[in-house]
Amino acid sequence: MCGERRLKASQKAGLKNIPVIIRELTDVQVLELQIIENLQRDDLNPIEEAQGFKALLDKCKYTQEALAKKIGKSQGFIAARMALLNIRDDYQKDIISGILSPGHLKYLMALTGCNRILDGVRIEMKPYEQISVREFKAAVERVIERRARSLAEAEFNTKDCKNCSFRRTATRYGYKTIKCFRPECYSKKQRAAFKAKKERIKDNVKKGKVIDESMMKHVESFEQHGVLFDKKTCKGCAKKKIGYAAEWNNKKTRIEVCTDKECFKKKNEAAKAAQEKEKAEKFKKKVEFVKGKAARAKGHRSFWIAVLADEVHGGYYNDKENALIMAYKLDKNKIKTRKAAIDYFTSNKKLDLEEMFRFATYWDN
Repeated sequence: MCGERRLKASQKAGLKNIPVIIRELTDVQVLELQIIENLQRDDLNPIEEAQGFKALLDKCKYTQEALAKKIGKSQGFIAARMALLNIRDDYQKDIISGILSPGHLKYLMALTGCNRILDGVRIEMKPYEQISVREFKAAVERVIERRARSLAEAEFNTKDCKNCSFRRTATRYGYKTIKCFRPECYSKKQRAAFKAKKERIKDNVKKGKVIDESMMKHVESFEQHGVLFDKKTCKGCAKKKIGYAAEWNNKKTRIEVCTDKECFKKKNEAAKAAQEKEKAEKFKKKVEFVKGKAARAKGHRSFWIAVLADEVHGGYYNDKENALIMAYKLDKNKIKTRKAAIDYFTSNKKLDLEEMFRFATYWDN
């Protein structure tokens, strides 16, 4: 029953007699000795080891701790081997055949039960006859990136996923994210969430609470670029509604809209006029300040142009004379030199404020 290796060794040594011990054993004890004897083989692969451990745990009623002491292994080793039996059959065959080594196992163990991910890894493995641990790790990360779904982007409530075994941490380029490793479940929940949202929108449209996508072209959005007035002034207005517009990924974006386009336009134009007026007043004050500085300057003919550019316009592109020429639409062929430009501006002390304002707004735009 036991001692096959001892028998072969004795035969090679030419021994005629071999000492044996005969014991009366129960069926369970016989099974136990057979399995433990089998576990001592040198050519045993990890799956066969795991199957032997399972038999001892199930049929001989060992605990993992007791079994670890019995065979001289750690309890963690027993648990790791037992976990291999949860790996999909095709990957177990790869372990038995030697395509995958113990070094691959930690990446494979993290995918237990994730069939869609495992299918992708299988496709990634096809070009390799023997895949290294580093190549296998990279293949797993690529497939997880493509097939696992980020819970941060879910439309549905992810509280139910908190204790799910498929809620796992994925690492890519050193960054960790919480993902769902069961994309078929994620997609099902996502579709249900979109459907429920669509129904809510329809219901609100019927009640007159919101504007649906088909009516968005007939309203003005408070979120659009170029809205100048404060939308708080519209608080409580019956013409202010909630709208839903579709984005590129077919999600519905909630935005605030005004159903009275004329009122919206008037408010925006009034706000723009007020801003322009305020801007002009500030500009005039600055020009007066600059003119005062220029009047107090004696014997420095380039002072006016330098102060004008620096104080009012900040010296755009570090080319003050050229900027002023462009603003006044002067013929550059007539003012070819720095001196000619300075002479023009220093001789023209009565510069028109409207011209100067156009100059400022030209650069502001």
